[in-house]
Amino acid sequence: MVIPVALSGFPLSQLPYPLAGIQGHTIDDIGYIIDAIANRCGAAEAKIDLDEYLRDLREAERSLNYKSLRIEPRLEGQQLKFDITNDGNVDLELLMLEVMVPSGVRYHKGVIPLEWEMNAARKPGYAWLACYSPRGAYGNFSPALRPIITPSMSTIRPNVSIMIRGPLSQEEREMPIYFQVHAVGYRTQLEERKLRDLGA
Repeated sequence: MVIPVALSGFPLSQLPYPLAGIQGHTIDDIGYIIDAIANRCGAAEAKIDLDEYLRDLREAERSLNYKSLRIEPRLEGQQLKFDITNDGNVDLELLMLEVMVPSGVRYHKGVIPLEWEMNAARKPGYAWLACYSPRGAYGNFSPALRPIITPSMSTIRPNVSIMIRGPLSQEEREMPIYFQVHAVGYRTQLEERKLRDLGA
């Protein structure tokens, strides 16, 4: 039996397969986890002091260093922007934000910052765009991504955007965009979000 258990606010939605196909729980849900193990083993259900458990858990979490970045795409008017949050407890040095959008929905006449590199070869029918921090920049691309994001910063938003053509058809609204952030010693999984879920 496998029970994925999320620590320190890790979103279970980011679990890769095959774990993503198994019902997971947060570490706070200790009652269910113990009951599931007891049922599987044929043992009597254990009784625990939940308050003491949570105190011990929080103390253990504070002693760990963990890295976690959350990226939220936002469609404001016709501009697609990205909010980045450090959900971990250590500073992270950002390298690059990369995004793939369907070529047909991008407004080609709009002003796109020079920081974005366009390369459709990565996914057929998609434009690949990226912006960089001073640590990740190369060639003639100016840094547009802040170099460090700390847990206390709340959410940051790079000063870049992608112009989306509008209005979009129903079929276009069902098309996904793909995105992820790279940082020193940390790499997120490529995430997917349909345009309709961004308010397009």
